[in-house]
Order: sequence, then structure tokens, then C-alpha cells
Amino acid sequence: MALVDSTVYTAENEMVGEFWQKALLGSEVLNEVFTIMPGVKNSIKLNQWDLDDTIIQDADCAFSNLGEGTLSEKTFSVADKKVNLQYCISTFEQNYLHSLIANGSNNTEVPTVNSFLIDSSAEKVADGMVKYAFAATADGLIGKFLADAGVVDVTINALSATNALDEIAKVYLAIPAEVIAKEDLFIGIDEASARYFKLAAFDTTVPELTINEGLQLRYLGIPMIVCDGMGANTIFAARKSNLLYLTDLESDYSDLQVINMYETTGEPNVRFVTRFKMSFDFMIPEEVVLAQTV
Repeated sequence: MALVDSTVYTAENEMVGEFWQKALLGSEVLNEVFTIMPGVKNSIKLNQWDLDDTIIQDADCAFSNLGEGTLSEKTFSVADKKVNLQYCISTFEQNYLHSLIANGSNNTEVPTVNSFLIDSSAEKVADGMVKYAFAATADGLIGKFLADAGVVDVTINALSATNALDEIAKVYLAIPAEVIAKEDLFIGIDEASARYFKLAAFDTTVPELTINEGLQLRYLGIPMIVCDGMGANTIFAARKSNLLYLTDLESDYSDLQVINMYETTGEPNVRFVTRFKMSFDFMIPEEVVLAQTV
């Protein structure tokens, strides 16, 4: 069982930090869509100050108080999550290690099961976080949109190559006036429908939809982001500053273990165990537009 090292994974271990950076912060989509808030142990309270738009007045010799405005408070909680994996040493040798040390290979360093599990698991967790984020479940962002009566709801038809532009226009027209010009506004689309918009973007007769060399879509100047894990025929519009990705990322650093089961039970297996806290949420429902089919 020399393929398993005896490293104790503490917060000071470089590999632990790299795991959490890749697993929880490594997704490009999550970084594009959410405002990341680390250091949340259990819950956090965020305040929002609403002041009358007529803050600017005509000058005179009197003091005209506009009042204190409205200070609202919302509490967000993180949920406990875990990753439990078990990997057989023989599988590691046959399916992964064999290709690295085949005849003629120049590899001089043989990786351990530990490094393989930590690196591979980080990628899988990152992919899973994206699907979790945009799910229509109680913990997913779309599910929370559906549960909040303040979100602006729009009904669209099932998206196709012929009607995609007509349907997204309904979303655009429903975006609140105070949000439409904000720099961090974007439109989220599901992966299945993205191809319809990409095809339309290459049609020179459709000036409202553009696409750059990196296949980044824009509708009337608003970035469109493909949100993997979101159900088909789903579109939403929101500001990045309004969407929150809350996680601990502090005590999480010390909660990662690779356990050699051969030393305890005699089984030729290695277990990867970790726990962390996270949640996805939003601040102001009235600034979110959610479009789905009936």
C-alpha cells in the first residue's frame, strides 16, 4: 500500500488550500454570476438602505429633510454539505497509474492515490456546485426564485430555433427600469437553449443578438451566461451584486481527510472525506426576472 502516503491534511497543507480554491471557487460560471461571500460560519445578516430617488433638491435657505429612508435586513444561512468517496487501490493501479508508467514512459514521479483523489475530487465538486447552484430545488437558485412572490415572473413558450429571440424579448421587457442600465446585469440561459441563441447570433439580420470570438453572447448589450444545471426553457435576468454565493472557506480548510482503510480494516481501499458549508441566494426579489414555460 505504498501508493497511499501518510500525509495529515491540515489547513497549512498546500494541497488542502488548492483543493478548496478549485472545488469551491474554481468554476468560471459561478464567478461570473455570483457575488462570493466567504467566512460565513452559520448565518449572516445583510442590510440594504433604500432612499427616495429625489435626493437632489432645489437650493434654498431652509433644511428640507428627506427622512432616513428604509433600512431592510435579510438573514442568509449556509447548509452543511459533505463528500464521501471510496477508491480501490487496484482500480487506481489499473486505470490511472498504468498509463503513466507504461513502457517507454518518461515519468519519474509516481503519484499517490491521495493526490489523485484530491485533485480529481476538486474538479468533480466544482462541476457539481454549478449544477447545484441553478437547480429548481429548495436549495437551488431557481427554486428560491420560484418560492419568492417578489420575483418578476414571465411566461414563455418552449424555446426553439425559430422563436428564441421572441421569447427572450419578453424577459428583456420585464426587466425593471432601475436595473436595466446596471453594468452587472446579465441574462442566464439554460444549456439546451444556448445553441438556439448561438445560431441566431450568426445571422447578420439579427442585430440585437451578438457573439464574439469566444462565443460570448449578448442580447442588446446585456451578457448572456449559460448556467449548467438549469432546467430547459428557463431564462432569468439579474444583477451579479444581487446574487450571493455564501461559503465558509476558513474552518473548511481543516476538514479534509484521506483515509487508508488497509491500516484499519485491512480493505485495499482509500476513502476521501470532507465537509463544507455553502448556499446560493439573492437579496432583492423585485430585481430578478424569471421566465419559464407554463
